[in-house]
Amino acid sequence: GFLTGIIGKRINSVLNKKLKFLDKSGKEVEEVTKLIRSNAGRELITKIIESVIWGISGVEFKVGKEFEFEEVPRKHIKPEKGIITKSQYGLSAENGFKIDDLPFVWIIGKKNDLGLLLACSLYAIYKRGNFGDWAQYVEIFGQPVRIMEYDAYDTKTKEELRGILEKSGNSLAMMIPKQATFQMLDGKQSNGDGKLQDSFKKACNEEMAIAILGNTETTSSSTSSGYAQSKEHGEQQDEITASDLI
Repeated sequence: GFLTGIIGKRINSVLNKKLKFLDKSGKEVEEVTKLIRSNAGRELITKIIESVIWGISGVEFKVGKEFEFEEVPRKHIKPEKGIITKSQYGLSAENGFKIDDLPFVWIIGKKNDLGLLLACSLYAIYKRGNFGDWAQYVEIFGQPVRIMEYDAYDTKTKEELRGILEKSGNSLAMMIPKQATFQMLDGKQSNGDGKLQDSFKKACNEEMAIAILGNTETTSSSTSSGYAQSKEHGEQQDEITASDLI
């Protein structure tokens, strides 16, 4: 969710600007401006910015009276070879088409650019595992643990205790013989409130925010944040937006 949000934020920073098209003399060409501001124009701008995120984007324009295009699946584009393959596993022009031979196809991006998502992938995978661990922690230790002890040789008491546990809710319960030594090393002394997982999640979010937006303070605030720091981070993001607009 966080990664989707910051990608959308970077794209919307461009989409929400009122772009207009000028000819060489500086006069606005209203017909092209209307195309840029249309739904299809906004979708094309999105694909252009996505080329920074993914490393590449591709569109094929349709010939006709309307401004239309279809997206070329990224898995089929082999920019380092200059081809678009029929199968995502194709590796040669024999399995597809040379990009230079396709006049209505526009491939956006650099040949060896693997995109910002590559930089974010490590943190997204770590964060996914962290959420799973966190959910398990809550499931196990979110309710009090019920522990009942019985004499190892008193089977009748053991069965009565089992019945009590089954009828008294579904939180974690344990039955232990008095003669047994029991320790529950749950990590709650050092992580009793889940701050370990929370701080790890925030660290992953901060790294992804820096990769996509160039800052952290325009999306979330830190304990040390203030007006000056937020202003500085906002200016950093403005620089990235200006580069995207160019």
